Amino acid sequence: MKTGISILFFLVIFYACSHDKKPGTNKQNIEPALSKQNDTAGYTEIQWLDSVIDFGTMRSGDSMQFKFRFKNTGSKPLLISEAQPSCGCTITDYPKDPILPGKSSFISASFKSYTSFGPVFKTITVTANTKHNNKHVLLLHGEIISKENAKP
Repeated sequence: MKTGISILFFLVIFYACSHDKKPGTNKQNIEPALSKQNDTAGYTEIQWLDSVIDFGTMRSGDSMQFKFRFKNTGSKPLLISEAQPSCGCTITDYPKDPILPGKSSFISASFKSYTSFGPVFKTITVTANTKHNNKHVLLLHGEIISKENAKP
């Protein structure tokens, strides 16, 4: 119960922080995708197969790669216009082409632990043309340990 409350707390904090983005910082041209997202007739549905990933423990300074899998369960093409990580230690990539109804794909994330220690909660906010909510928050969590404390 305590862990669930902690995860929820960090999720809310990181979600709120991820909206501090300055205008013009997104270097990709997403205008066509955004105009499609505002067209309610073009809304679809998404099913997340992996929306929370627990990576366990990781040594400080190491990197890990992850895939958040999803499926377009709606009747229109799914358009993802952004996958914004909560900090610079996480890099994301997402499909730029429409995902057709019934098809699956994934958001990839690369996380670098740098030199921090202890529990880690990172979020990725995905913007898509979905009916009930066009923002989807993915969670990546685990614990960073020092290289000295890592088992060989």
